Amino acid sequence: MRSFSLAALLALLLAGAAPAGAAMSPEEEKLYREAKKEGEISFQGPTERTSMVGVLRAWGKRYPDVKLKYARVPTGRLVKAVEAEFLAGKLTHEVVHVTDPVILVKWKKAGKLLSYRSPEYAAYEPQYLDKDHAFAAMGVTPMLPLVNKKYLEEIGMKPEDLKCYKDFMNPKFNGKQAMTHANAGGTSLFASMRMVELYGWGFHETLRKQNTLLGATAGVTQSLVIKGERPVTFALTGYRSIELANDPTKGVLTFWPCEGAVMINFTMTAFKDAQAHPNAAKLLLNWLASKEGQTEVVGSAHFFSGRKDVPPPPGAQPLHTYKDLWWPDLEKATREHDPFLKKFDEVYGLK
Repeated sequence: MRSFSLAALLALLLAGAAPAGAAMSPEEEKLYREAKKEGEISFQGPTERTSMVGVLRAWGKRYPDVKLKYARVPTGRLVKAVEAEFLAGKLTHEVVHVTDPVILVKWKKAGKLLSYRSPEYAAYEPQYLDKDHAFAAMGVTPMLPLVNKKYLEEIGMKPEDLKCYKDFMNPKFNGKQAMTHANAGGTSLFASMRMVELYGWGFHETLRKQNTLLGATAGVTQSLVIKGERPVTFALTGYRSIELANDPTKGVLTFWPCEGAVMINFTMTAFKDAQAHPNAAKLLLNWLASKEGQTEVVGSAHFFSGRKDVPPPPGAQPLHTYKDLWWPDLEKATREHDPFLKKFDEVYGLK
């Protein structure tokens, strides 16, 4: 079982970005000069605001004349808001990041996304970057289990007894497990889809028979586990699981599953028709993809980076060294997205 120590978490939180005064490239200087005239840029996404504080602070030091306005909005709600603006013909969203890149594939095909070829994308691993540069990973996170330690003790299990995702079909978890509904966002969706790839629909049918509770959001699911109301979940966003497991007051544990963790891209993009602050939008994408920006994202939000030259969070290995990581096949996921959600609801008795 792979564990994450408190010391590692503290090192992670203290990890800093490159100095704010580091020399700007010609591309960056040009974008900043024009962005200063625009004055601000809006940014929305599902990452908790507390996890973005360091990123916002670093941006303010680097670009003091361009205000970054960040709002935390869950992916499902964000997608609905953006699509409503598409229909109204009045787009106020500028730069966003989402956990369901399938929607970005759809928006790209509809001509809604800005294809911006940031020079920083040259340092990205190809699986974290759209081939037409319409979107890229702001951060990468595994989907990791979260388990209440006290409950394990009560049923006579030890942390080392849990090794794999398949262990969560254990009848000892009957009535004790929660999971986030697959329509809540890309994190829960891809985790649920990967379980079907591994074990067929029998995985979800088993969890349904064991009276697994569906949480509306990842925040609801983690709260249920911590409180012991539903002390087990097979997959929660890794930045949450790692942080919670390294907090001794929470009483929970996490581990890297033997099958290889489901990996999720928190994917950033800008909209082509959002014209109020076009240079500031490009500046933001460019900086978030830079070594400085990605180092700050890793340090503040507990993500891994899609860049080749940014180290993993302290206490973790580089992504390529982990066994059998699963990357979403976006074309396949796009085809299966809606049928999967329909079947998911049927299996869990919601339709």
